[in-house]
Amino acid sequence: MKIFLRLLAILIVFLCFWALAPFKEAEDYSRYRFVISADGPLAKGQLQDILIVPFERNAEGGLSRVKPDSAFSVQVNAHYLPGASNSKSKLLQLRKTPTDEYAAKLTVPPDSNANRVKITVSPFGKAEIILAEAHIDIGNSPSLLVVPSTKNLYQGDEVTFSLAVFETKSTKGLFKQPIRVKIDSPQDITVVNRVLFTDFNGLATFTTNIHPKSRTGNYKFSFACKESVQSFLLTVAPKSKAAKTQANYKLSNTFSPEKDSQIIKDIQPNPQNTEQAIINFESKGSFYRHAEIWQNGINLFSSPLKQDHGLIILPYFRNASPQHPICFRFWMLKGNEVLYETRSVIYDQENDSEIVHLIKTAAAVVSPAYHLGFTGVVLTNKGLFKQTLFEKTHSLTSFERPVISNVYVPNNKPVVNFGSEACINFSENRFFYVEDELQLSRFRFNAIRVWQNPEKLLKHLISLNETHCGNIEGLLNHAYLCARLSDYLSFQERIKFTETLEGLIEPLCFLNDQLKSDNNLRLSYEKRLIEVVYMLSELIYIPQELISLIKSKENLNSDNIATPNFFQKSLSAFELKNSLSKGGKAILATDFQTYTLNLNADEAIFKTENLSKNKSDIINKIINSRVNPLIIELLF
Repeated sequence: MKIFLRLLAILIVFLCFWALAPFKEAEDYSRYRFVISADGPLAKGQLQDILIVPFERNAEGGLSRVKPDSAFSVQVNAHYLPGASNSKSKLLQLRKTPTDEYAAKLTVPPDSNANRVKITVSPFGKAEIILAEAHIDIGNSPSLLVVPSTKNLYQGDEVTFSLAVFETKSTKGLFKQPIRVKIDSPQDITVVNRVLFTDFNGLATFTTNIHPKSRTGNYKFSFACKESVQSFLLTVAPKSKAAKTQANYKLSNTFSPEKDSQIIKDIQPNPQNTEQAIINFESKGSFYRHAEIWQNGINLFSSPLKQDHGLIILPYFRNASPQHPICFRFWMLKGNEVLYETRSVIYDQENDSEIVHLIKTAAAVVSPAYHLGFTGVVLTNKGLFKQTLFEKTHSLTSFERPVISNVYVPNNKPVVNFGSEACINFSENRFFYVEDELQLSRFRFNAIRVWQNPEKLLKHLISLNETHCGNIEGLLNHAYLCARLSDYLSFQERIKFTETLEGLIEPLCFLNDQLKSDNNLRLSYEKRLIEVVYMLSELIYIPQELISLIKSKENLNSDNIATPNFFQKSLSAFELKNSLSKGGKAILATDFQTYTLNLNADEAIFKTENLSKNKSDIINKIINSRVNPLIIELLF
């Protein structure tokens, strides 16, 4: 009996140890932490390295580096998300690096529908126990680059922005990427809002016209492509010599992260060895620092850093692949956080791609100090990315968008000036709408022109009206003519003409504000403002401040909105088009003879110097001998 009881006691003790073993083992696992590192989103069909750096909690409660497999073996799995219900995670093959990290390789299938991959670290053979987890986006990691043609803007100017969307890791241009462009006026009204698409090389151009009577002040230009956003603050100043000499624009120092949240202070080539880079870094207060060098998904170098600040020399790997940037990636442990920063260096080459050339131009514009001569230029993210070290799940993508931050900060104060006087004379020339005949004996003109092309006539009227755009009537006439002209443009011409139409929105918003505060002006011009806003609303984006004018006007129709009184009467869209058709004849009658004009071209011109040499011979009238009316212009 005693022997039986002894055996039973031994069995109970064994069962207790066996039952508690998993809890003890799990408790041991909780002492370990892992930092999972990659150089950003994964490109489909391309080999990608992933680094896993192990740590163990020490007796003081902090963390210390440990060698791989020093306590237990681990496995790393990749699971594509979203995945099929029956999809299984992929076990990645691990290797140990000379600097005591785990390294795994992963290639996302080219036909994968997943948009991210979940990387998990588990004890070997126990994938259900997750020790660390990271989510990495799958995609081309687009970066948006915006370079303005100027930082000095004046009323009446045109400004062009060169745009590029490219893969962050390789600088390869991305085709047909949408870029949302917005311009906000000094009154925080969005006056431009449209989408551009990149060409085959990943490039695009945005041009806009600043109307001569746009309000002066700070305009915000915003460009967005997916998560990448670039913003500029440019001031529109009065177009006068005094304003040009007094305007003082300076570039804000936002190319690099703020000094108190920056690890990498500077990267310079080693003058004694072009295969090395000298890096000035700052990580005071951290208990661990780590430096990595990447190129297009491949890890070239990884090592802990003993010092917490100062200068270090790292291999530059200039000959790795001159076509792709080299990415210097630093991270540190501080408190319970991991702080990351990346800098990408682009090589100088004789035959740079258009995008690389644009990147270097941007670097020179933003901060000439960051153009490193023969070595290349440096791009940086806008600041550090922080994650809590003691959380199992973290993202590797939100900080992996190295872009140049372009923000211009002007010093001059905004000036507002918009004339409210009426337009007295539209032009020195006179226009007439002729149905049958028109007496001309009271006019002493040098030539008479008969128009047969609506596009050319409208462009001519716009050019004549430009000198009157500083007053209300001239602005409304200009807006009407531009909107009507778009009816006669080709698709490609209309896209280009959008820039001119968008330039009208801000002064129309300004006019709307003035009409609200002046009842006499409102009674005189509100109806016309509503009409031109309605016409423009069919062509371009209109801000809410103007849309509210036309919401209640259900009976508006662009075809029924008449021309200004250019032709001694207002014409509907049909009357205008009908009178500008080709064909037929017009007869000019004098006291001595008649002259016939064939109306088969875009325009027909008769100069009075072609009359008979009799000084008293003048054109008395013009006779319309065709069915459709005529539009004539007398040139003085």
